[in-house]
Amino acid sequence: MAVLDIIINAIDNASKVIEGVGDKGSSAMKTLADNSMAVGAGMTAAGGAIVMLTDSAKKTNAALGVTALQLGVTKEEMRDLALETTNVTFPLEEVQKSFDLLTRAGMTNKDQVAEAATAFDTLGDAIGLPASQVTEQLIPAFNAFGIPLEEAGQHTDTLTHLFRNTTVEMSDFSSTVNRLSPDLDTLGIGLDDAAAILEVLAAKGVQGSAATREFRTAISQVEMAEKELAASNVKVSETEAKLREEREKLNEITEDYRYELSKAGDDLDKQESISRKYEKALKDQKEKIADTEATLADYRASVGSASSGLEAFYKELGITSEEVATYKAKINEATGMTQDFADAANEQYGMVDNLKQMWGEWSLRIGSALEPLDSVGAVMTTLGPIMMGLGPTMQAFSAIQT
Repeated sequence: MAVLDIIINAIDNASKVIEGVGDKGSSAMKTLADNSMAVGAGMTAAGGAIVMLTDSAKKTNAALGVTALQLGVTKEEMRDLALETTNVTFPLEEVQKSFDLLTRAGMTNKDQVAEAATAFDTLGDAIGLPASQVTEQLIPAFNAFGIPLEEAGQHTDTLTHLFRNTTVEMSDFSSTVNRLSPDLDTLGIGLDDAAAILEVLAAKGVQGSAATREFRTAISQVEMAEKELAASNVKVSETEAKLREEREKLNEITEDYRYELSKAGDDLDKQESISRKYEKALKDQKEKIADTEATLADYRASVGSASSGLEAFYKELGITSEEVATYKAKINEATGMTQDFADAANEQYGMVDNLKQMWGEWSLRIGSALEPLDSVGAVMTTLGPIMMGLGPTMQAFSAIQT
């Protein structure tokens, strides 16, 4: 009641002034009282709109500002780039997330960031995934194949062909190749090769996670085979060295034998005694050489029969290099496939989606411009309800005075 008492006292003290105002003053007060609800509602709505727009813009600008800081550009440049990049299929929130992921992955040029983000968004449209999810999952895959993210747009058709012709999931594919990166490099398997291999497996009925599991298993088997081959090569080298030593030993025994024979001269008894002395040593050494030669032949045969590299990998998978080459050719013929599928998927967007997109852009632009008025909006939001209650109060006081 304290506030009401103050207002009543103020009106009582000002009654003479109010009476002197006459009809014109009374009309003005009545107009204010009658329209205070509308004025208060308008102030509340306007203030609320300012607060809503500035709050939304602040969040987006803050997120873009972090990316801008890492790229060494201004927040305003980053916001303009986001607004240039966004469209009805690539919402601002997805643009911001994609920009951030690509920057954190090492990209340093803002225009190339925008190009890569757009390429991943188009791929996402083609296969039904959000741009940020595509970006997050494919960064490790591109790293595994040594493909710069700046060149992402050159490889999206390969991925669209793979994911549209098999049931392999992007996350599974990416984690598989990322884990096997060193082996893929050793075997010389590139992105097109990996896609073709998985499509060959799909044609043979090995789909989805089963295909990537077969891929990993085959790599493991090849690794084991390579280790066994290396071990066999070591054994061959060791056996060859041993064989040389044994032959040298035989030569030494033979030389000693000849030397002693030469000292015996024409004495047949001495010659016979010397021969008996060296006969067993020569026989034993020749037998050692024969055994070592047989072992060496076995080791060499095992090395010669072992498959290595891609040959062993394809053999483990039960496919052939010719089949892989056939599917690689199909993939290389798929130029423009990603955009075609994206265009087909994007036909679902209508007027409502376009309006939502326009609202998103407008909110960021206007909200950013209104940021200096953020405190004003808060004040208007606070004063609005007060103004809405002022009219009835004034009307009550007017009734008291009469």
